[in-house]
Amino acid sequence: MVNGGVGRFLAALIVLGACACAQRQTAVVDCANFVVSPSDFGIEFFGLAGMVTQQEHAFICRGLMFGRAQVAYAKMAQQQSGNPAVLSFAEGTIGEQEKMNRRLSQIAVEQDGIIPPRGLDAPHLAMRDQLAQLSGYAFDHAYLENAVRDGRLAIADFKKEVESGTEPVLNKFAANSLPVVERRVQQAQSMIGQ
Repeated sequence: MVNGGVGRFLAALIVLGACACAQRQTAVVDCANFVVSPSDFGIEFFGLAGMVTQQEHAFICRGLMFGRAQVAYAKMAQQQSGNPAVLSFAEGTIGEQEKMNRRLSQIAVEQDGIIPPRGLDAPHLAMRDQLAQLSGYAFDHAYLENAVRDGRLAIADFKKEVESGTEPVLNKFAANSLPVVERRVQQAQSMIGQ
């Protein structure tokens, strides 16, 4: 009887473990509370993240959330759109945004000692899930509308960093990246009317 109980207990643990692995979820990031306290080791090798303001912590987080989401949505467009213009826009977005994401992550780590957040924030996860349910024209319209809406939010963040950021390398990144984001928003806006 004891062996049977132990066997059922072990079987239950195995099932629970398998369920936990099968339900692996994407990390949800909260940029409003994204402040990283560096370790002494990190300070020695990467710099003083404590010197970076909350505004810049938030800029790094929101910039990466925007960038990762744009890449994810563009990859979805490659699968769910049949419109050549949308496919071309998505391809350009992936190339430009992956480069920007790598650079922002590099700045965060090397210049500021900040470990970039992983995953996406809740709004971007929700949009990803919404886009996953669509295809064809419905997908194209929602994808482009989001590119405009999310891009405008990113433009505001990038402008704020350019105007009032105190970290020179982040400031330069924002200034150099802003025209790229503005151009993509204009492209998406013009495609919505077609």
